Amino acid sequence: MLEAFLITLLGVMAAQASPGPNLIAVAPGAETGGHVQGHDYCVVPLLDGKLEIVDPDGTSSLAELRAGESYYRPKGVHHNMINANDFDYSFVEIEFK
Repeated sequence: MLEAFLITLLGVMAAQASPGPNLIAVAPGAETGGHVQGHDYCVVPLLDGKLEIVDPDGTSSLAELRAGESYYRPKGVHHNMINANDFDYSFVEIEFK
């Protein structure tokens, strides 16, 4: 069911063109590095798992994510994301233009 939802969602979002959806896969312990989100965005986790979120001031929090339970964040979010799992973690990030 989740797979069918994601296929439909990706098809709809792909029609919107760039920025659009991106499949993100992160190895255990790997991080994105500090960055600022250039667009409003939605994240759809593909797996249950944990991500460590580090703010520019060094504050760290642990986000426990569930497959298929999406969340939204506005443009301008500044953070670093670290895979806190012992497995590759994947999610779809959809940026809205």
